Amino acid sequence: MAVQLGFLDIVGAAALALVAYVLIKTFTRLFSVLVNRQTVLEFKPKNLEDVLEKCCHLFPIQHLKFQDKLFKRGMEIRIRTVKNSTFTGRFIGVNEENMYCVVTEKSVVAQEIRMIEEISVV
Repeated sequence: MAVQLGFLDIVGAAALALVAYVLIKTFTRLFSVLVNRQTVLEFKPKNLEDVLEKCCHLFPIQHLKFQDKLFKRGMEIRIRTVKNSTFTGRFIGVNEENMYCVVTEKSVVAQEIRMIEEISVV
């Protein structure tokens, strides 16, 4: 007993698959934004050297390869996250938990690498 599939059946199945794909991608992105691990710590500018020393110890990997670009410790970078927040600072490093660290003028930002949307050199 063979089932005959018509053109409209195939188009309907393709449309349903597209809707399912878009829904899954949307929920996945929303879930990843909700589960975001981000830490922002403010510091006084006079403590910058101590903060840099501690951050270098906590984030020992001195480079990050992102979208075929290599970013090294000390580079001034601008990061845009999947939450569309943007910050500019000095790249410090990466740790074994796939978190990166950037020191801005007044704060230390540590966040998961998967939350990066775009990185550019300033």
